[in-house]
Amino acid sequence: MKRYYFNNSKNYIDSHEQLSKEQLEQLSEIMSFFPHKNKENWPELFMSFQPEKYSAKLVNLAANAFDHNGYTMLGVACEYGKDVGIVQRLIDMGANPDKPDHNMKKLPLHRAINNQVSNSNRDSLEAVAVVECLLKNGANTLHACFQNRTPLFFAQSQHFHAAAKLIKDHIRCSRDYGRLQKSLRLGNMHSLKQTLNGSKDLGLFITTLKGWSPIFAALHQSYAHPNTLGSLTLLKKHNVDFNSTFYVKTYSGIPVYCSLNPIAYLLLRGGDSRLIGSLIKHGADPEHYSIAIVKNIIELNPHNKAFDYEVKNEKNPYDVNSRNLLALFESQTARVNQGISNTKSTHSPGLFEAKVDKPSEDISMTDEEMANSVFGKGSFTAIRYN
Repeated sequence: MKRYYFNNSKNYIDSHEQLSKEQLEQLSEIMSFFPHKNKENWPELFMSFQPEKYSAKLVNLAANAFDHNGYTMLGVACEYGKDVGIVQRLIDMGANPDKPDHNMKKLPLHRAINNQVSNSNRDSLEAVAVVECLLKNGANTLHACFQNRTPLFFAQSQHFHAAAKLIKDHIRCSRDYGRLQKSLRLGNMHSLKQTLNGSKDLGLFITTLKGWSPIFAALHQSYAHPNTLGSLTLLKKHNVDFNSTFYVKTYSGIPVYCSLNPIAYLLLRGGDSRLIGSLIKHGADPEHYSIAIVKNIIELNPHNKAFDYEVKNEKNPYDVNSRNLLALFESQTARVNQGISNTKSTHSPGLFEAKVDKPSEDISMTDEEMANSVFGKGSFTAIRYN
């Protein structure tokens, strides 16, 4: 691990890789937009930053940088507490919501609980909007790194009543959400309906989730059974956001460094070919910038096992690999542009047939691991081929 300093040593980045002179020059420019404690006008400066001008990997490094007090960038933004958009933007750049700072070992959640707004208004939900933002993005509520206190215990002991209520409600709903995710992965429609109907709060809870939303949980193993199509229809009836995004750093060792929308995630991973039309029908943006990034990744890696694996699947005859799925997506969007409806193109019976043999398997993330995490994390390497 090597440490690199920027902004006259007001910020630093820890990297496992040796960074080149060119990368350091780019990072120096990037970090000029990023905050450190007591930096004047940093919110306006940060929101003016244009990440698309720089390497996505370097932007990710910057989003996970520290300031001279050891605060993470999310920690600085959460303690500021006045702009949820800043917190969300950092997460969209790949900032880790579960990374503690280097000095006090406070998580972003700890700093969000006791922020510049909530410190004098501990009963206000509006004052802890940044707490809600972190929770919606899957921040872990069980870490006890600061004084061996979880964020909930910290909020309760310091009388941050609004924050404590948010976290308690989130933990309670997360238990039901864990059961919901298992039903989505297994394609158990009966259990899925029971879980949704059996919790009065779960329906509202899943509509507000960002990051690893139920859409991604459903898509993650769409190759393992043919019921994901029905799952997406049911989720749409419960008003789940089909334009949520999930940050992925790498896929099968290939750098991604992008917040993917559901279509881009499915294209990257491969799976049930019927779902492209379903996602578009339910509101997923077929022109989201992440789709172009995934397309570029696939095209720059010809004959790569990550995208060209042989499909051997008795469990779902609609399963196709990533490259074939991309071709189907481009075919569908071309037809839509020519005036042919999405409904007709997604229900063509011969278009989505795939070879049937033995089931493929994901050897890097088990159901148990996903269930234990409740919310997926984007640094995993998912492999669907032998």
